[in-house]
Amino acid sequence: MSECAAGGTWEARWQAGDTPWDLGAAAPAVAAALREGPLANGPRRVLVPGAGAGHDAIALARAGHAVVALDIAATAVARARETIAAAGASVDVVHGDLLVGDAKRAGPFDVVFEHTCFCALDPADRERYVDAVADVLVPGGALVAVLWEHGRDGGPPYDIAGDLISSWFARRFQEVGRIDLPPFERRPGVERLVTFTLAPEGGLPVA
Repeated sequence: MSECAAGGTWEARWQAGDTPWDLGAAAPAVAAALREGPLANGPRRVLVPGAGAGHDAIALARAGHAVVALDIAATAVARARETIAAAGASVDVVHGDLLVGDAKRAGPFDVVFEHTCFCALDPADRERYVDAVADVLVPGGALVAVLWEHGRDGGPPYDIAGDLISSWFARRFQEVGRIDLPPFERRPGVERLVTFTLAPEGGLPVA
């Protein structure tokens, strides 16, 4: 699927109110991410791709991070700006496509926090996603990702089998932490909070 086609699909769903992924509040995974790992240690510059209405971005900003929220759908961007303003939070909102480098003008970032954005992509775009995230991070930067294994065919969201996670990201990242999150009613299956460290040029981080 092309970027234009993907953007049109998500925009149509936001316009129709067909957004079951929008919880109306920050995902439970955000609290877990703020307790340990790169988001628990001091203020960071954080990119939230596929930010939707901005709830996760607001929670990260309230924890002291400098946050940029990115979404491909114009209606989602407008909603995020409204939600962020109503919350009195400080978040920059960018309308753009991560896969074509639209986040670079706002970077670089210490951390990319994503909430099932990888799951929402056509599997054919996964390698481009990995490169796009790596390209906006500072050396030694981190990706903190909520990945969902639901066991169903098709998508989006597409199934993210736990035993394959490291292999999808191995070209550019090393997995350094994984937490199985408590289940909740709207997300049957297993959600995992996975932390990756960006590999330096020429190889993976040295243990």
